[in-house]
Amino acid sequence: MQETLTSADQVIDEVNSWVKNETKGLIKNLLPPGSLYGDTALLFANALYCKGQCDQKFDKTRTRNMNFHLLDEEIAQVPFMTSKRDSRQLYGLFGGYKILSIPYQGSNFSMYFFLPNETDGLPKLVKKLKSNPGFMH
Repeated sequence: MQETLTSADQVIDEVNSWVKNETKGLIKNLLPPGSLYGDTALLFANALYCKGQCDQKFDKTRTRNMNFHLLDEEIAQVPFMTSKRDSRQLYGLFGGYKILSIPYQGSNFSMYFFLPNETDGLPKLVKKLKSNPGFMH
């Protein structure tokens, strides 16, 4: 998309409208209000919409409401998909976190979830990933 727009707010509205349309409404606000300035000359934006089917479907009857720990230390009850212990979702256990892999049906692609062991371990895991992107190799 290449446009000449007159104001930062107009650019934000145009980009968000395009992203919302292209992602079938799943991503509504890629750019938050105030994220661009009048002197912004170039904007790179990226959004991914994937409608892949899992290789092994989750059994909906195994969904359980469980505690989800938010970054602000609040706890919310949310539905969790669960699976049997012998499932193939576990990719590996590492120092302080584990990785789950959800393979997509009919492809060589998987979605990976990095899960810290500690309820407040996400900032530490993100810092580790940023400081040493190749630490898993």
